Amino acid sequence: MKQEQWNQWVMQTARHYGDIQSIIHITGIPEIDDDHRKVVGQVLEINRLMDNLDHQNFGLEIVFQIGELCNRLRQSLSEHFQREENLMKKRELSTLAKHTKRHQEILHHLDDMIADLKEGKLTVTHRLKEAILDWVVVHFNQEDQESFSVGKSRQALFKAAKPQDLPEIFQPLQLPNLDEIHGLIHQRLLEPLEGQEHWQHLADLFAQAAQAEGQLVQARKIGMPSEHTEDHRSLAKLAQQGL
Repeated sequence: MKQEQWNQWVMQTARHYGDIQSIIHITGIPEIDDDHRKVVGQVLEINRLMDNLDHQNFGLEIVFQIGELCNRLRQSLSEHFQREENLMKKRELSTLAKHTKRHQEILHHLDDMIADLKEGKLTVTHRLKEAILDWVVVHFNQEDQESFSVGKSRQALFKAAKPQDLPEIFQPLQLPNLDEIHGLIHQRLLEPLEGQEHWQHLADLFAQAAQAEGQLVQARKIGMPSEHTEDHRSLAKLAQQGL
């Protein structure tokens, strides 16, 4: 089964966030990830009611409840999209125009479906379910991930004063020793490298990180990809060039 088909099956059968958290990608930006969890929770509520329409006797009460949930979802999405766009403007991300257009398309489609629900067009429920799955799986997992990637955040990276300014880029590995060294490297890179002592400090930190990773690899008996080892050499070489 293809990953996209698997994701849609999981979304269609999930009953709470814990069922699907493994397929929802984390951006590393707390407020954005919190929004995603909230929206996914609302999507699952709508899914449950749609299942009732599929498996139980039809009732206008269920249709009304779906409409109310869609209104709440619309409000949540509107607030979330505004938060994303404000963050993208602040970071001068090149994907802002494309991302904003996509947000407007999603809200427009949802508005059309809410209007159809109010008119009692029940066929909208299946279209809505498919659309919501597409928004969650495709937009959150692909379009948001692309927009807040390291490459797209290059300008913000150059302007950052501390790693906490870009939490999605400087994420911890939950390995205390290595995270401590990485934190020092990240902070060193965001500060001016004006003198030989600064470059030497950076080179020493790269060496410490490589040694710490080597010890972890040996202790856990896992293979170190050759590309990863080559990255260590390249970083050390760059640092040496500054000396």
